[in-house]
Amino acid sequence: IYGVEDIEDPEDYRENGLHPVDILDILDGRFEVCHKLGSGGIATVWLCYEEARSRWRAIKINAASHSSPDSAELKISRLFAEKGVTPQQLEENHILSVEETFWIEGPNGKHLCSVLPVFGPSVSHWREMVIGLEAATINKVCYEITKGLDFLHKHNICHGDFRPQNILMRLVDGGLDHLDPDDLFGRIRLPSRHKVETLNGNTSPNAPRYIVEPFDWYELKDLVTDSVSVVDFGEAFETTSPPDFLGIPSTYASPEIAYGGETLGKGIDVWSLAITLMEIRIGKDLGQYSNSPLNRMEIFAGPMPPPYRAAAAEEIYQNQLHKYDRSGPEEMEKPRPPNESVLKSSKSLTELEWRAYGGEGESTVS
Repeated sequence: IYGVEDIEDPEDYRENGLHPVDILDILDGRFEVCHKLGSGGIATVWLCYEEARSRWRAIKINAASHSSPDSAELKISRLFAEKGVTPQQLEENHILSVEETFWIEGPNGKHLCSVLPVFGPSVSHWREMVIGLEAATINKVCYEITKGLDFLHKHNICHGDFRPQNILMRLVDGGLDHLDPDDLFGRIRLPSRHKVETLNGNTSPNAPRYIVEPFDWYELKDLVTDSVSVVDFGEAFETTSPPDFLGIPSTYASPEIAYGGETLGKGIDVWSLAITLMEIRIGKDLGQYSNSPLNRMEIFAGPMPPPYRAAAAEEIYQNQLHKYDRSGPEEMEKPRPPNESVLKSSKSLTELEWRAYGGEGESTVS
């Protein structure tokens, strides 16, 4: 859906994909869907009212492909329990824990659902909502984020997807529970919806009738505090059993994830933490800038070293090859694969690339 931000790709509503949800649906016979809190390629999160208990809850519905008894989220919950970690300890260390889980079946498969307390906007959206933040507030938020990650690492757990979108602001005590649905929608706008149709103009049994834009926390900013919780453990793992691949976006991905060559461990979270803290301090999303993650890596951390250098140089070569295929020999010389001198050089790859295509010095692709 062009021009609409922060929504899921409608193509993700397919077999083994996302579960179709519409406003006013009832989940697990208890939770009435009132609004959307967020979405991604592997899950959607809904603001639901549990009338029997007069309370609001966030219901995260995993894609069928990320739903199994061995899913990372369930493993991490069991691991905390085995280690004797209490919900109070998690809260004190700014970790959001799942209250309970249930399963639903739909046209796209079987989906794991997590019941969570309602938290506010992501730290990146919170940063956009407020103007003229005091340094003390920024320092407090950065400290809590670091404390949360430190707690995970002390228990030999890597988050695997550590970034501002997975850090939520807490609400005031009681959250939204002093509001019933009529009260809530007396203060905020009704959900904005966009009709979903096939190319033939029909509805699809795999998709919802409408794509819903997420909740705008600016309308309830008086309920949002400056304290955080780390969420979303869908990519988490124990340090003793690292995965071969993680789905974290390239902006926050460490060299081990982006280029391989090293076993994944706590260092990947530390790298993501550094990018996250930088974004919070400067109030900007680094992913919006045109320079590549590789360029940012070399600007801040120095020339790309082995064992990542060959893979990074190959990435530059492939990017230049795509440019050549689009523009042709009239616009640029055909790139050549990285040579040994480039791989052994102590200079930054992005600097060598600039020289190569600026007509100066040593080339990454000659």
